[in-house]
Amino acid sequence: MKKSKFNRFFKIATCVIISFSFWTLNKLSKKSKNNISIKVNIIDLPENIALDSVSSKQINLKVSGVGSLKTRKEEINISANNISNQMLHIKKEEVESQLESNIKVVDIYPDTIYLYTSKKEIKKVPVKHNIIINLNENHWLKNKIKIEPDSIVIKGNKRELEKINFLETKKLTLLNVSGEKKGKILLKENKFLEKEMELNYKLETEKFTEGRLNIQIEAINYPRNKEVLLFPNTILLKYLVSEKNYNKIRKEDFKIICDFKNIDISEKFCTISIIKKPKDVKILHKNKKIEFLIQ
Repeated sequence: MKKSKFNRFFKIATCVIISFSFWTLNKLSKKSKNNISIKVNIIDLPENIALDSVSSKQINLKVSGVGSLKTRKEEINISANNISNQMLHIKKEEVESQLESNIKVVDIYPDTIYLYTSKKEIKKVPVKHNIIINLNENHWLKNKIKIEPDSIVIKGNKRELEKINFLETKKLTLLNVSGEKKGKILLKENKFLEKEMELNYKLETEKFTEGRLNIQIEAINYPRNKEVLLFPNTILLKYLVSEKNYNKIRKEDFKIICDFKNIDISEKFCTISIIKKPKDVKILHKNKKIEFLIQ
């Protein structure tokens, strides 16, 4: 009895599945219609011509076919080879070849778009790198990071070129850097260059150490016929310098002043200024205030 009920249920389920399958196949095999809106990208413009604008940045497609009449394409390429008097006629075959195989183009609106163009101009712009460096302990960059080429000639319409002051590289992070390092870095994608451009970078680091010198403080621009006493009149100057230049640093390489030109003498304090130092030395403290006495 149980077996009979099971067979009966199995037959009913099989009939339902078969019926549903036939219904689905019938549904999928039926042709349907749909409207699709899609962006256009103009290609194959002459080398010396820049595209300023188009009369329509997207077109509407009336399509037919079986199955899902939706496309995964966000934009399609339209060749400018057939342009005539600034007018470009869009062919169904050109559009259809870029859509899914089950989609047939019935109509296009607008089927003609106007291209507003101008003669390309050229501009040479510098390259700005996006290199982040993690240096080894007690190391610093000896010179600026070099990028080759350091500038690139781009072409475009005058309005676009006026907005561009530089081109950037992609981000590159370098870890535990010491000594000399060189390699390749890619330029960020941009509308002026069709292909991804590879550049060279080069950098050099050197090890630094701390130096200390007692430097005399000089008072300037104080009232005439007066004597100025500074407390203290010397300062222990701490600085960083490359190890190879450590023994070359002398007291005479520095000049530290207390300028009374813009000081209210009733305050009794002045801020020292370092107006002379070796080029490759980094001072560890600045803007120190000292007492003074005018008599």
